[in-house]
Amino acid sequence: MITTMVWEHLEFDEPRYMGGFPKGYEEKLWRLLGYRDPSQILHVFGGKAKIGVRIDINPRVEPDFIMDAHHLEFPDESFEVVICDPPFSDNDNKNKYENLDAKPLNEKQWLSEASRVCKKNGFIVVRHLWNISRPPNTSLWMTILLRLNSHRHTHVVQIHIKDGTP
Repeated sequence: MITTMVWEHLEFDEPRYMGGFPKGYEEKLWRLLGYRDPSQILHVFGGKAKIGVRIDINPRVEPDFIMDAHHLEFPDESFEVVICDPPFSDNDNKNKYENLDAKPLNEKQWLSEASRVCKKNGFIVVRHLWNISRPPNTSLWMTILLRLNSHRHTHVVQIHIKDGTP
């Protein structure tokens, strides 16, 4: 059975980079998944994340590694948790995040890369405005609805476990 929960009244730090996480989101997620070693958490599209190894294509957000999420330069099964918080559209990617030279996002490709670098029985977490495709070799484990302040959309967080499901 898949669990669904709601995290309410999350606010953003202001001023913030457009790709920032709501206050407390990373910490709640970390506690929920039971992880203590930040080196085992990869943030894809996560230049401003507070916990884990941060990769982003935008050097202005000062990630740990400047890297394209479509071509992760890590060995297979390197991380226990892979958190993906992609731009919600190609337009957002170019305009809000100032990635003017950005290539179009390919959901299938970056999900495949997230699955590749995630260890067996690890988690792939995806935050978006709607449900996305299931990453390869995973099963949906939990859905979290993020109810942000009243002026923003509810975001969907899907947590998949890498269990080899085709």
